[in-house]
Parts: sequence; structure tokens; C-alpha cells
Amino acid sequence: MISFQSTPPQYDLSQVAVPTYLYHSPADLLADPEDVQFLLKTLPRVADNVKLRDFNHIDFVYGLRAGAEIYDKIIREIKDHESNTIRA
Repeated sequence: MISFQSTPPQYDLSQVAVPTYLYHSPADLLADPEDVQFLLKTLPRVADNVKLRDFNHIDFVYGLRAGAEIYDKIIREIKDHESNTIRA
């Protein structure tokens, strides 16, 4: 959707129906701590809230610790979810 607005549209995050996993760091200048707190209060199904030490925004993609501290956990969560879905 192209809105041509100077500010982004408002979304009702309380309607997000899927489990949400938040990964953030105080060192990430693009993830304002107030915004993170807003998400934690507003999203109805925060499945996990992971506060990472010394991660800036680009570290989430290229950081040497990203695999061990983020992606391995995400892959485990996906596999666990798939296993639980198949059994159900």
C-alpha cells in the first residue's frame, strides 16, 4: 500500500493474532526502548521477549553472534511449533 503520507498509518496491534517473538537490544539505535515497551504492552500474544546484549541493527543480520543468540532459537521455535501442529 502506498500512502504518500508524512507519517505511517496507524495499525491496531491489539488485533495481531499470532504469537510474536521480540528480539531487541539497547544498542540498536533503530529500536527505541519506548517503542519496544509499547509493543510489549500492545501485542496480545508476545511469546518471547529477548533483550540482546550489544546488538546494533545490522548485527541482527551480519553479527557473528546472531546465529547462536537469535537464529538457532528461532529455528527451534519453528520446529517445536511444527511438531505440535502435526500432533494436534
